[in-house]
Amino acid sequence: MEATLENGTVKSLEESMGELHVDEVKKLPPLDPAEFKLKYEVKIKMSTFGEHLAKDLFLIGHNGLRWELMDLQRVMRRFFNERFQVGKTDVEQLFGWLETFFELVGEYFDYEETLLFPWISTRMLLKFGEHGIHLRLRMKARLLLVMRACEDYYSRFLYTAPGELLPEFCEVLRFLTEALLEYIDFEERGVMAFVAAKIDEKDTLEYYERMQKFIVAADYPLQLFIFFTRHVKMSDYFPAFIRACEENPKEHQEAWTHFNQISTILSESTQNVALDLPEDLPQITKSAKRLSNPLAFLRGSKDEEREKRNVRRSSGSSSGKANGVKGWRRSASKKSAV
Repeated sequence: MEATLENGTVKSLEESMGELHVDEVKKLPPLDPAEFKLKYEVKIKMSTFGEHLAKDLFLIGHNGLRWELMDLQRVMRRFFNERFQVGKTDVEQLFGWLETFFELVGEYFDYEETLLFPWISTRMLLKFGEHGIHLRLRMKARLLLVMRACEDYYSRFLYTAPGELLPEFCEVLRFLTEALLEYIDFEERGVMAFVAAKIDEKDTLEYYERMQKFIVAADYPLQLFIFFTRHVKMSDYFPAFIRACEENPKEHQEAWTHFNQISTILSESTQNVALDLPEDLPQITKSAKRLSNPLAFLRGSKDEEREKRNVRRSSGSSSGKANGVKGWRRSASKKSAV
C-alpha cells in the first residue's frame, strides 16, 4: 500500500524539522573568528614593484594575482565566519565572484603564453628544461584542474547545507591559493631572474605599448586593465618603496618615474573601451566594481547575470562556454610560442 500524508501532517513535519535545525544550531559552540586564519589563511607578500624595469614585466601581473588572492581570502573569511547564516542567494553571489576570479586567472595565463613569453623569446633563448618551460605549462594545467574542481562545488552547495560544506571548500581554495603562489614564486626565482639579467631595459617601454594593445583587444579590457594596475595605484602595499622615494627623491627618481609611467601608459587603453565595446559596458562595469571592492559587490543588488550563469552551469563542464577559465583553455589549445 502506498503511504500518503495529509497536507497538515506535511506542514507539521516541516515545522518540526525546522525547529530541530534551529535547536541544533543553537547547540553549536560559538564561532571562533580566528579559526579561518589558523586553518585556511595563507600569508601573501607583495613583491616590490618599480625598482627594476625588466623584473616589472613579470611583477605587474604577479602582484595583480597576489592582490586577487588577498581579495579571495577576505571574501572566504567573511563566508566562513558567517557560514551558518549563508543562504542560497549568498552562494549564488559567491560563485559569481569566483567565476570572475577564475576568468581573470585564465586570462592572465593566456596573456603570458600569447604575449609575454613570445616577446621575451624574440630577444633571448629560453631553454626548455633549464628555464622551466615544461614545468610552467604543467603547473598551469594543474591549476586549471583545481579551478575546475572548485567550480564543481556549485552543484554540491545546492544539496548540502553551506555551513557543513564551507570548511571543506575553504580547504580546496587554500590549496588553490598555495598552488598559485608556488607558480608565481617559481617564475620569479627562475625565468624572471634570468630575463632581468639579460634583457635591455629600454625594450620594456616598447613592450608596454604591446601590452596596451593586448588589453584593448581582450574580451574584457577594463577588467584586465584594473587587474594589472590596481596594485600600482594603491601605494599602501608598497610603504617601504614610497617612503624611500620621499626621503631621497633624487636617488629613486628613475624608479619613481617608472612606477607612475606604467599606469599612464596602460590608462590610455581605457579611452578605447567605450568606443570598441559599448554592448559590454554593463558587464565590464560590474567587474570593475567587483575588483575595486569585493565585499561591497557581494552585498550589492541582485546579480543580473545570475540566470545566464545558471544556464551555462546546467549545460555541464563538457561545454567550453561553461568553463570559467576560458582564457587558458584557448591558449592551451594553441601551439606553444616558446
